[in-house]
Amino acid sequence: VSALQAQLEAASEDRATSTSQQNTQKCVRPVPVPGESALYQVPEGLALEYRNLPSLVQASLWLVAGWVSALSTLQRLRLAWIRPLLSLSSSTGHVQWTKVFSFVLKTMVLALSFTVVLQDLFFAPSRLTTQQLLEKFFLPSQYSRYQAIARNDEGNATQGVHYLLCEQQGNSTGLIYLNHGFGASSLSWLPAMKPLLDRLGYRKVVAHDAPGFGFTDRPNDWLEPYTSRGSARIGYNLLKTQQEGLDQDEPILLMGHSMGSVTALRMALLLPSHVPKRIVLVDPALGIRPNSQRTTNVMNKVPVSNFFYNRIVDPLGSYILKRAVGRPGFWRAGLQLAWGDASRLKDSDVLRFQWPALGKGWEKGMIKFTRAQLIPMEVSDRDLVKQVLALPNTTVDVIYGGSDPIVKPSLIEKFFMSFLSQGVNLVALEGLGHDPFEEDAEAFINALEELLQ
Repeated sequence: VSALQAQLEAASEDRATSTSQQNTQKCVRPVPVPGESALYQVPEGLALEYRNLPSLVQASLWLVAGWVSALSTLQRLRLAWIRPLLSLSSSTGHVQWTKVFSFVLKTMVLALSFTVVLQDLFFAPSRLTTQQLLEKFFLPSQYSRYQAIARNDEGNATQGVHYLLCEQQGNSTGLIYLNHGFGASSLSWLPAMKPLLDRLGYRKVVAHDAPGFGFTDRPNDWLEPYTSRGSARIGYNLLKTQQEGLDQDEPILLMGHSMGSVTALRMALLLPSHVPKRIVLVDPALGIRPNSQRTTNVMNKVPVSNFFYNRIVDPLGSYILKRAVGRPGFWRAGLQLAWGDASRLKDSDVLRFQWPALGKGWEKGMIKFTRAQLIPMEVSDRDLVKQVLALPNTTVDVIYGGSDPIVKPSLIEKFFMSFLSQGVNLVALEGLGHDPFEEDAEAFINALEELLQ
């Protein structure tokens, strides 16, 4: 017990010292990831996962748990402090298996409970606000920006938005806007951003973190910002700050991956009709959402301030998510399932998904996003595609992994079959999975370049 107390005091002092050093040091120099210079390593001293307890602490916990379990299993308490395990056998010398099972079970439950509590108190993953990262450390990429963006038409409500901006000088024209998929962030597009500029000749690439993901602020008042419509509004308002030619005829390439395909389509509806729009949907998750004929204001009538959700569902769900994401290997295992060829997966691919989990409130934002998706929208995905195809100066195409295990190629082909006569092209990338622009950025951009030509 004394050893356990000493270890915990040491851990507490180390954490206090680390915090003090961070407060006195406002800027830490970022270290680029080898082979992917646009992505930075996580700042030293910050933990992405739950850390293991020191060996001495673990041993002490199991000894204490075993002793307490033995004491609670005894029938003759006077022997408790001398030979507690005697209670596991009867007076005839036969082992009492019921007591043995009870002792083992109690020991395991107690030890695991102690471990969970101590991990959450002293060895939990780091969680910081975006502002804290800016003040004490740095954002995850050299392309990272953080800016207050209007989240409604009136412009009287704003939220901090993290986005990536990559641009080049010269006579190039046009802008590319990228929308990420579920569980990801704008960082997932990093491998393709610079090559897109170099190969396609556009002057700027922009991608924002949808609310509930990445380092964009997570509102606590309403669910609207967590919907595809809310994300599209943020993207459109961000686009206006970056695109001086919105009132002119500079072309815009809108791209959306998986669930981000809905956001890309909704952004197209917000853009001025005279602006040339090319829309490319990547492994689109369309046709799987609930829909309804409710009015477009339905989300504004759904407050988050509900006792059941705020006091029970959110805390429990947040803790489960924190525990799951904090396990070593969580993201790697998930990406291996999503890719067509898991052997292509690199450490930098995993790091792009790990970075956003540092954001404070990441778990709650994910829960609010999920809850927002369960509310039926006012228009179906099929009708949404029809509305976009009816716009002037607009084309829609689809690129998808031929071995996508998340959104099956057969589902994508079935959904868009009726749109082929309206000029929609379907391009399958054989051997690639759900994230083709990450799994093989070269093959993806080759296919995109050929499609655009």
